[in-house]
Amino acid sequence: PEAVSSAQEFEILQMAIDSLPDRCRTIMVMQKIQGFSNAAIAERLNLSVNTVNAQLVIGLARCRAYLLARGVLRGGKR
Repeated sequence: PEAVSSAQEFEILQMAIDSLPDRCRTIMVMQKIQGFSNAAIAERLNLSVNTVNAQLVIGLARCRAYLLARGVLRGGKR
């Protein structure tokens, strides 16, 4: 497989995030990109911290699967 450039990786990561369900995407962006804490996200979105945590787990798993399927990540666990 050909190497993927940083610009391509970013574009694929953006597509992975865009493919998430709305609430999951919103939480991922708030935490991973905007830097909000899980508690702050929960308060702003009127959700429990447990819901925020669960959505982050789902979002990360889906993004990982998306990146694996496109050859950005290699198989196996970190």
